[in-house]
Amino acid sequence: MRLHRPNMLLPSCVLSLPLLLLQDHQDMDVALVKYRVAAAASPNCPQLWNNIGMCFFGKQRYIAAIACLKRALYLDPFEWLVAYNLGLLHLSTGQAASAFHYFSTAVNHKPEFAHRWGQLSWLSLGPGSLLWAS
Repeated sequence: MRLHRPNMLLPSCVLSLPLLLLQDHQDMDVALVKYRVAAAASPNCPQLWNNIGMCFFGKQRYIAAIACLKRALYLDPFEWLVAYNLGLLHLSTGQAASAFHYFSTAVNHKPEFAHRWGQLSWLSLGPGSLLWAS
């Protein structure tokens, strides 16, 4: 399963493009160290917590990833990408009901993003019916 790209930045968040490049190149440990510094400067940035959560997801530290993504969702409940990433996380851990909930939320916030529709249809048909989801 391919991780979704890290979130784009808002001007109110203290992040830089090199951090996103570190995360894109699978250098999660270095990115997490840099994100720790950014979190101290801007602790209420939902994009920052989304990116930290996806770093933990890339390292397969699922409990930390859920905590960070839920904090991002708390800070911005209408951010579709956080709901999508939570859906991916729950899907990868085998929690289909939770994944369905977060993918449904993401679809409601931004219906034009086609990947979510595919994952939502896969979940509604069940893992045994992957052929029919396409």
